[in-house]
Amino acid sequence: MKLYKNVFDKDLFVTGKITWNSFEHFLKWIVDNPDKNDWDYQSLLQGNFEGNLILDIEWNDYWQMFLIQVVANQDWDNPVVEKRLCDDITSLRKNVIECVHNIKKMLVGGVDVGLDVYVNCNCYIEEKTTEPPFDKNLLRFDDGEISIQLSNDMPQEERWDLWDKLDKWEENCCPHPYRRICDVRVGNLHGIGKFYDAVMLPNKYQALTSIIPTNNGGFVESSQCPQVLAELEDFCNHLEEQTGIFLVDTKTDNTIFSCVESTLISWNKEEKTNVGFNKDGLFVIEADDKASFDCFFNANVKKVRDLTDDIVATAKKQFCSKHFTRQILPDEKKVLLIDIATNKQIIADFPSVFPEIEIVEFKIITRPFKSNDFPAIEALRKLSKASIETGNPIYWS
Repeated sequence: MKLYKNVFDKDLFVTGKITWNSFEHFLKWIVDNPDKNDWDYQSLLQGNFEGNLILDIEWNDYWQMFLIQVVANQDWDNPVVEKRLCDDITSLRKNVIECVHNIKKMLVGGVDVGLDVYVNCNCYIEEKTTEPPFDKNLLRFDDGEISIQLSNDMPQEERWDLWDKLDKWEENCCPHPYRRICDVRVGNLHGIGKFYDAVMLPNKYQALTSIIPTNNGGFVESSQCPQVLAELEDFCNHLEEQTGIFLVDTKTDNTIFSCVESTLISWNKEEKTNVGFNKDGLFVIEADDKASFDCFFNANVKKVRDLTDDIVATAKKQFCSKHFTRQILPDEKKVLLIDIATNKQIIADFPSVFPEIEIVEFKIITRPFKSNDFPAIEALRKLSKASIETGNPIYWS
């Protein structure tokens, strides 16, 4: 069907395998039964990927919305990517593409689920937007978000058509694309985890710790933002009291990677080995298979931090160095690590944080943190100011 082809192109699941697909039947059923909302099958499509990852698309009759989630090891209670709700075909396709992209990142170098954060403008309530391509009386405005109020008896195809028109209208209806007066990427899981660790250590920043999400989704009320700004400034003023661990390219003196405490950056399921950093240097350890999997494929920042500490504390250490060379081996999936002081060598996985240059020399250093070590600081500062100015919440997506 035409609608189906517009949602999933043939290359979308090239890295996985579709194991269940009732999507075409669902769309046909919607067209043939416009007055019913009792679709028999909850799951519309499932795609299986390496690492026991499943992308699942469902239809919820009660909400009249699509749900998307990525789960690991059949753990449906704790999805890797929090359940995403989609009102229309356009939004469904966009979110499915993002989920598949996140899965690819997980498979090549650890979880890198990005957190994009935004504050909506007030152009709509200030009557500064263009006219929508449908009856504007259908629009509802709440906390900066616009939705469409639809009657229960409206055919599903008409619903999708209206949601699609709304999406296209919001993209260019005012000077702010998608009506977002501030739209920034705060970071990936590691970046947010590092910021969370640094904020948690002083044990005095209640507002900051409460707003840092452990999953995609959620929002921060505008009323919280003055306290967030105050704590951000205090955090920056005392930041040099905290010491960070940095992986540095000795030739360029550029920082490749940094962390507050122990962190894992690569995991090999077959060989049960992990590569990571702590104050003692870069290490290769032999660790429990399930604990490593939970650590890499969990979107909860605090849980990942606690799992990392447990793994590093109990694992058998195979290699550790503060000054070493790394050479990419011919299969491009392994590297040769050589400690410069002792010439001890080990073959390990290719951590994604390393630059793709054949031979590089690195050192591990510790130094006080600076504010530019945490991109989230400036991002949250901009978002909080925009939220205070507009009165609209900060949304995490």
